[in-house]
Amino acid sequence: MHSAVPFFTMSESDQEAFWDDGIHFTPDGYNLIGNKVGMGLVKHLEQERAANQPPVKKRRVFRDDEKLFDEEVGDPTSLDQGYVVVRRKDLD
Repeated sequence: MHSAVPFFTMSESDQEAFWDDGIHFTPDGYNLIGNKVGMGLVKHLEQERAANQPPVKKRRVFRDDEKLFDEEVGDPTSLDQGYVVVRRKDLD
């Protein structure tokens, strides 16, 4: 708490705004401490979540993955023009 809200290094106006008697906080002081505690908690939770994330799977690239098949040419809304080719990259 001392490093978060150091009484003796604060300006007089900040001391009056955040400290009631040098020991207890004012309502604004409690809000300030609450924000600092909340930010520390969020930072800790984010670090914990990042440590528990499974490793990202690398996407496999297949030969001719970018190749355009003859069946893909035409109007995609017309059912009588070829068939649909679905590649893994289309699903991602």
